[in-house]
Amino acid sequence: NAGSVLMRDTWDYKNATLLEFKSASFSSRNHQHLDQNSFTLFYKSPLLIDSGYYDDYGSSHWRNYYTRTVAHNSITVFDSSEQFFRRLGSGENCCSNDGGQKFPDPANPTLEQIMPGGISALDGIVGYTNTTSYSYTKGNASKAYSAEKLDQTNGFIREIIFLRDEPFWDKPIIVIFDKVTAKRNKAALNKRF
Repeated sequence: NAGSVLMRDTWDYKNATLLEFKSASFSSRNHQHLDQNSFTLFYKSPLLIDSGYYDDYGSSHWRNYYTRTVAHNSITVFDSSEQFFRRLGSGENCCSNDGGQKFPDPANPTLEQIMPGGISALDGIVGYTNTTSYSYTKGNASKAYSAEKLDQTNGFIREIIFLRDEPFWDKPIIVIFDKVTAKRNKAALNKRF
């Protein structure tokens, strides 16, 4: 699947509430950020955004913030002993510990590697329903995190329901439910949104 769900209440752009949810079915380093199960929200202006700015490809800001989980509306699970390495050229560059998603390896996976069961496969969007009154989606980003830190089956499940037109409220209602399951020996780790 494409790994993106767009939810809106109207096609009237200047009055629309638009929520975008991302949960891809595979990881690739060059054209993806470490932002699985992230979302953005727009109403008349950007409200919840991908933060950071693109200063230069490969810069310290680009490696340590702009492309990382901490710059997106996703979950971080901080383990002070975790180390993040990103291969650049012939060597490895060590990056800041944001508590987020791991760098994919290999950087440019083959078709076989991104298929279900492959080393670059993620679960991505695992549930989706769209009706005239609501949209619902469920993403599983467990495999985007280190197997040393999160359960790889149910480590990070995010469910979103977008209620378009409730009689008691004049704008959409958005409910987000996160389930984060760390490995038993890592259960005390700080989990943040």
